Amino acid sequence: MQVGWYELPTARWIRGLLQRGSVSADIGAHIGYFTHAMSIEVGPGGHVFAFEPSPENFSLLQRNVARAGLANAACSQLAVADRTGAETMYVSPGHSNHSLVPGYAESGETVQVNVTTLDAFLGPVKLGPLCLVKVDAEGAEPRILKGMRQTIESTPDLVLVIEINPRALECAGSSPDLLIDAIESSDLVPRLIDPDGGARRASRSCIRRRPEPPVYAAAYVGSTDPIAV
Repeated sequence: MQVGWYELPTARWIRGLLQRGSVSADIGAHIGYFTHAMSIEVGPGGHVFAFEPSPENFSLLQRNVARAGLANAACSQLAVADRTGAETMYVSPGHSNHSLVPGYAESGETVQVNVTTLDAFLGPVKLGPLCLVKVDAEGAEPRILKGMRQTIESTPDLVLVIEINPRALECAGSSPDLLIDAIESSDLVPRLIDPDGGARRASRSCIRRRPEPPVYAAAYVGSTDPIAV
């Protein structure tokens, strides 16, 4: 399984945060790279919710989870945003960069997908509070934040690992600055994950200086101290 350079330190960093028996969510699970890592770390007593709306990718996600014997990972063919229902997903060439945002994917193909919010999905779940949520949604990140406000408010130790993709955000009418504003307005403290796997306070100027490909940032509820894992 091939991944971008920025995903390797992020995966190592996530592994350092997850604890045995904890609950986590992988939003935009693709074919299961992070789902696999999260599943191994939380162990048999933990749980991973993996969300992937693309029919093709979801089939591969299910297959990879089954082949790896990840009994603690539950896969849902859903996009996560700020509403429930159905929406158009714009399909990109290959297996990645599919998006709910028009104008981001290079292909003209579309597919209808079911959409939920994290709050609505987790409402009936009785598995304990989330420890970590990873979000990679090609421009839908601000919408996902809106749809998980109750989760954030009710989870004092939550860590959010979120992709910052400038072009996808711009296609959605947003920007890295506005995403950082949304993170901070949710009482989360953003930190940029470095290539060496550390995490430091995510200033807007620092994010602007980072080249493509997109980078991941971590956000902590109520965190004020520098963190390097």
